[in-house]
Amino acid sequence: MSIKNNCLYEKNNNLYFLTNEKSVLLLNFDDYESLCNNIKENKIFSNIISKLDIDDIQIIKEQFLPLFNYIILNNISIYISDNCNGSLYVENKNLSNNKGEEFLHNILKFLTTFYTNIDIIYDESLSFCDDISEIKNIEYFLTYEKKSLKDIKETLKADLIENEFIKEKRLSENKRYILPIYIDEVALKNKNIDNWNDYIPSWCSIAYLNMLAKIHDYFLDYYKIRTPKGLIKDDIMISLIDTFDYAIMPYPKNIKKSIEVGKQIYGKCFFIDKPLEMEELNNDLIMILQSKDIFNVVPYILY
Repeated sequence: MSIKNNCLYEKNNNLYFLTNEKSVLLLNFDDYESLCNNIKENKIFSNIISKLDIDDIQIIKEQFLPLFNYIILNNISIYISDNCNGSLYVENKNLSNNKGEEFLHNILKFLTTFYTNIDIIYDESLSFCDDISEIKNIEYFLTYEKKSLKDIKETLKADLIENEFIKEKRLSENKRYILPIYIDEVALKNKNIDNWNDYIPSWCSIAYLNMLAKIHDYFLDYYKIRTPKGLIKDDIMISLIDTFDYAIMPYPKNIKKSIEVGKQIYGKCFFIDKPLEMEELNNDLIMILQSKDIFNVVPYILY
C-alpha cells in the first residue's frame, strides 16, 4: 500500500486530511459533539446569549445550531478544496461512529456538488501517514476564509480607500469600517408615520443593503466585470459585507449635508427620509448575513 496525497479519512474518532504526506487533524468528533451539547459554556455562542439576549438553550439549539453546523461543514469543504489538487482519495470503510460517518458523507456531498474539478476516488487499500503536522479546531473553521477571497479583499480595500469609500479611523466594535446612516426626523414626522421610531432598526438594515448594492455595482463597473448587479452572492459582495458595518450618525447640516447627499449616489452613506421596503434576497445571501449577525463571521456559503 502506498501513501497518497489528498486523502480524507477517519481514524480514532478524528477526521484527517492527508496532503504532501502529512496529516492535518481537521476535527475531533467528540469535541464537536461536546460543543454542540454544551452551548452555554462555549464562547462561540456568547454573542447569541448576550447580544440577542437569548439564554434558552433549547431555542439556541433549534434556531442557531443548524446554521453553525452548516458553516463548519461549508468551511471544511472549502479548506479541502483550497488544499486539494485533482483527485481526493477517501477510505472506503465503515466509520467507527455514526457522527463521523454522517459528517464525512456531508463533506463529500458538498465537494461533489460545488467542486466539479475534484475527482473523489474511494479506495480500500489506503495507507496513512502518522506524522500529524497540524491540528485544527472548530474556531479555525468557523472563521476560515477562502484563499482566493483574501486576495480580492486586499485589492478591494485598497481601491475602497482610493475611491474614498473608507475612512480609516471610522471603525465599528467588530473592527469593520462604518457606513453612515442619517435619520431625517423632520421628513418622517411630516409624512405622519405613526411610531416611525419603531421601524428604524428594520429600515437601517435595508439602508445597509442598499449601500452595499451600490458599492458592489460601482466596483463591477470599476473592474469592468460583466456579471449580474445588485444584491447577489459573489466575491465582491461577500468582501463588502465583511468590510462594512453601519451606524446611525448625527444628521448633517448645511454644506455638509449637501456633500453627504452627493455621496449617497455611490452608497457611501444613506438618508432615511421615508419608509423603506426590503427586496427579496437569495437564500445564500440570507445565510451569509445571518452568520455575520449571529457569529460575527462572513463565510463563503456554498449553496
